[in-house]
Amino acid sequence: MFSRFFFLIQANAIVWLLEQQSSLRPNPLVNFLLRHLVRIILHTNATIAESVLDTHAHLAERARTIAGIAEGFLEQDWAFCILSHKKPNLALSQFPYLSCYQSLAETEIQQIRERSPNANTILFLGGGSLPLSAILLAQAGYNVTVLDHDSVAVSLSAQIVKRLRLGKMIDVHLSSAEQFDRYSEFDVIIIGALVGETVEEKNKLISQIMSTAKKGCPILCRSVDGLCTFLYLSVPCLHTDATHVPAQKGKHINSLVIYQTV
Repeated sequence: MFSRFFFLIQANAIVWLLEQQSSLRPNPLVNFLLRHLVRIILHTNATIAESVLDTHAHLAERARTIAGIAEGFLEQDWAFCILSHKKPNLALSQFPYLSCYQSLAETEIQQIRERSPNANTILFLGGGSLPLSAILLAQAGYNVTVLDHDSVAVSLSAQIVKRLRLGKMIDVHLSSAEQFDRYSEFDVIIIGALVGETVEEKNKLISQIMSTAKKGCPILCRSVDGLCTFLYLSVPCLHTDATHVPAQKGKHINSLVIYQTV
């Protein structure tokens, strides 16, 4: 386990180096730095997380910004790779973080089946250019609607769905989560980790969905705990009846905060 001092020295250096790059698109240096950032996050003593986040909130914010931009470029590059490949399913299987998405999808499907065993339709907010989560949910038998506010991401995502012949199971729509007015049509709603740039935005969206979703609808909010907030924003539990499902160590870094309408 790394110490607080080691983590801060390394994190500061990595973030600074990434900020100096002309582009955060995948390349050997960017890939190495991001992998090293994830490594020190996962191998630093978890007991120091609170003190680090209290005293270095700005560093965590800078790291999240970089990670979000880099993730967008990574997904975009792989979307183009899949679309240009003669065998798109083969290209998809080579995505470097596929196992992480599969592990997270398994956790989410387990929670959905426990809370809403008859669920058929899922709304996924923030699908990005590479709708891996929607693909995995569709492969598990759910009809999935993907929402994203970025027109390029929606175009790429829709093309991938078509190439993979999943058009009957997955619909992709261009809309912001805040302006969407059809939450009541879905059995389950999943909020992606990059939806909402601030905690206040996330809380406002959760409240909006809670007030408009159908009765008994599970709302799964992807979150993170501890030092993983250097990669994504953490979602606070707004209500005492919210359930926290921790990340699967060594499999995926996202935890879940789950609400269910009454």
